[in-house]
This record gives sequence, C-alpha cells and structure tokens, in this order.
Amino acid sequence: MVTLKAGWRHSGRRLIVVLIVLVGVLLPRASVGQQPEVKIRPLLAAMLVQAEKFDAQSLHATGLAGLSAVLDHLLPDTAEEETFEAPEDNVAELIEQLGDERFRVRELASEALLDLGPGVRPALLAATRSSDAEVRWRAICILRRWSSRNTEDKSRYVPAFAIFLAGISDRERLDELIRRTGLAFDAGMPSGGRMAVLQQCMMTIARTGKDEYTDRLRPLLAHEDVSVGVFVTQTVGSGSGHDFFPALLIEALESPHKEIVRQAIARSTNCWDVKRKEDVKRRLIAIFDGDDEALKFEACYPLMHDYNYAAAVDYLLTQVQSKDQSRANQAIGWIGDSSNHGRPASEKLLKTFDPLLKSTDQNRRRVAARALAMYAGEEVVRRLIPLLGDTNSAVATEITYRLAHQKDKKMLVRLLTAAAKNDPNEKVRKKAAELAKKLGGS
Repeated sequence: MVTLKAGWRHSGRRLIVVLIVLVGVLLPRASVGQQPEVKIRPLLAAMLVQAEKFDAQSLHATGLAGLSAVLDHLLPDTAEEETFEAPEDNVAELIEQLGDERFRVRELASEALLDLGPGVRPALLAATRSSDAEVRWRAICILRRWSSRNTEDKSRYVPAFAIFLAGISDRERLDELIRRTGLAFDAGMPSGGRMAVLQQCMMTIARTGKDEYTDRLRPLLAHEDVSVGVFVTQTVGSGSGHDFFPALLIEALESPHKEIVRQAIARSTNCWDVKRKEDVKRRLIAIFDGDDEALKFEACYPLMHDYNYAAAVDYLLTQVQSKDQSRANQAIGWIGDSSNHGRPASEKLLKTFDPLLKSTDQNRRRVAARALAMYAGEEVVRRLIPLLGDTNSAVATEITYRLAHQKDKKMLVRLLTAAAKNDPNEKVRKKAAELAKKLGGS
C-alpha cells in the first residue's frame, strides 16, 4: 500500500481521487484517466483567457467543490493534505502507462497522476530514472507542473476570480472562503499575485455587510506581523461600503499599533452606518484627545467632514500655520472640503486665512482662496474679489470661477459692482465689471 496525499478538502473530492485510482483495476486501460467531477483545469484556463469577461456559471454550478478547487490552485498552502490508501500496483500501473504505445493512454495516465497530487511524488521521482524515455519525460513534466502551481503569478487569475466571487453569497461557500483566507495569513504578509487574490477574498467577505462574517477576520488584527493587520483593515474598509462599518474597524480604531489605527481612521469617513456612527465618533474623539499628534491630526478630517466637530476645525486652523508645509497645505485643503460648502465662515477662520491670501507664494494663495471660496457670506466675497487681479493668471481664473458659484448672487453682484468702480487695481475693476455683467448686473 502507498499513502497518497491530495489537495482536496471535501468528501466529494476524496471520492473522485479514490475512483481515479480504482479505474486502473475496474476499467480497461484506455479509461484510466477518467476526468474528475470538477474539471478545474479547463475552468482555470478559461479564467485566464476570458479575464473580466469570465462566464462563472459553470464554476458556480460545481458549488463548494469548485470554490475549494480554485482556492487549492490560487492558495495551495491552505489546501489540507488528506491521506488515502491505494494499491501500490495501481500507481505503478499508471506510471507504466506513461510509456504505452497508444498516445491517448499515455495522456490519460498523465492526467490521472497529475490529479492524484503530490502524494505520488516518490513514485514519479523513481519514474524519472526509468529506462523508457517517454516515461522519464512525462514524469518530469508532471513534477514540473506541480512545482509551477506554487511559483505561478496568480494575479493573472484575479479579474476572473473577482467575477466568480461576486456571485458567492451562500453561507457554505462564504464559510470556506473565510476559513481559507485566515489560513493564508499563517505564512505572513502576502505579496504580488497572492496579495491580489487575498484582497478579492476579503472584499467579498466585507461586501456581505454582516459582522458574523467579518468578525472572523478580527484575530488578524493581532497578527505578529503588523503589516497583516494594516492590510486587513485597509481591505475590509474598502470593501464594506459606506452603510456598513464592521466591528473589525471599530476594534482597529483602538489598536495599539499606530499603522492600523491610521488605516481605520482613513476608512471612517462617510460612515452611514446608523448603528455605528456614534460609536465611530466617540472613538475618533478619543484619538483626537490622545497623545499621538499625528493620529490627532488625521482624526480631524472625519470629525470635521462627518460630524462638524468644532474642536477639530479649530485645531486644523492652528495647523494652517504649521512650519511643515505639507501638513499646512493638508489642513487648508481639509478646511476647504466640499462638506463645508455654503457654510458661513467663522471670524477665526477669516483671520487665519487673511495672511494666506496675501502670501508671496502663489500656490499658497491659490490653495487658500479655493478653500475659502467653499464658504458663503459677504466677508468671504470681500476677501476673494481682490484676487481677480492676481499676478498669477491661474489664481485669477480660479477665483473668477469660485465667485461665480457663490449662492447669494444679489450680494455678489452688489460687491462686484462696487469693486468695478472703486478698487484701486485696474485689473480687478475690469474683471469685477465683466463678472458682474455676466451674472446679470448693470
């Protein structure tokens, strides 16, 4: 007897393996290579050829066995090796058939041995020393095909794999997908095509919109490799949608690892999950009130964007003057976010932006003007009109556009008309008159 190790997990697949071995005894030689129920190799070939146009209907028809077979190929290290007992002479017979004078018999024997899996590797290694050149060549080919499965660029399957996963919503297959995804991280942080495959797996789990599925990925937040927790937070956050904020992300907001918290903050903007919204707010405020200055700054955006949290807005105004130009520009951009469109500008905001609008840095002037123009009110318009005559044409053009989109057209035309008559800058007078006329002024 010889022990065969196959990559299939389920009883249906085990039965297929046993039948393939037994046909060498029960059927004529020409039938030895009888195809298994899940003909996975043609389906994998179709995935490569059809890519995002893949017709997954045939694969879905195979149910759990089909999903398992695909994952065996894409994530081979997650496939359980189960032990089967088979007559040693049957394996020997298949190897002997590799050198049969009939081409079809040779091909069927090759396919049967390939489907049996690496459990027959010792017998095939011995066959590579056969006196029959055909047997040697075919044994080597089978060994190489097993090896190539581990080194193959799996990213080539991702477009079709994504189409296939989009049709999975039943508990049985979701359970298997989650289990295999968790096992895949035993090897640490994925890379290349493996990363792309696991992204699709986790996004499918997140799209269910149910904690009962995403919660089973929560242990990965505590993975010894922090990059795994970052990857899981980012991917689940991307796939969950605005109306579902998984408990996994709530936990990520409280992670002891800064990198994970940062990803969770980034995914907390536009949280429309009514059940979790206040919970998210409380955790963002806790981060904002914490000691980590970098995380405090990053928590400001969702707090301002989703909750109009006054303390966060005030803090951002202090960061506008930061010596770190990147940080300062980020703060200006957030203050000018579309979530503030049409809001009245506070006195503190106006005073903070006054020196920015007069900066010698033309890019700084433009960014500040664009941000201020998101707000409404007479004091905002009064500060923007002088920029119609900016020495930089890009700034002047930007302000012309922004002013034209102020809601209170009557107030806008009044101030433009006054500027057209009284502004000391001739260019401002001309531009103000043109814009006032365009907007219906005299």
